Amino acid sequence: METAQAMSEPLFQSLEDAVVVAETNLLDTQVAVETLRAELDQFTRLHQIQLGPLYSRLDELDALTAETEAAMTGDPEAIRRP
Repeated sequence: METAQAMSEPLFQSLEDAVVVAETNLLDTQVAVETLRAELDQFTRLHQIQLGPLYSRLDELDALTAETEAAMTGDPEAIRRP
């Protein structure tokens, strides 16, 4: 008759194997997350470089529109808004 220890060894080995697989999957996932973070950072920088000047110009045009509207209407509130 097998001892309790001998009977539990295959179960123990199976659990160890499962832990190794889980740790490997965790490491793979961590690498994937870090890769995505780097790609997102690169995309964010590129977005700011390419669209930043356009957003600045849009802000300038919004201010100019508000100033023109205030001058045309003579509304004191419109003049204070920009």
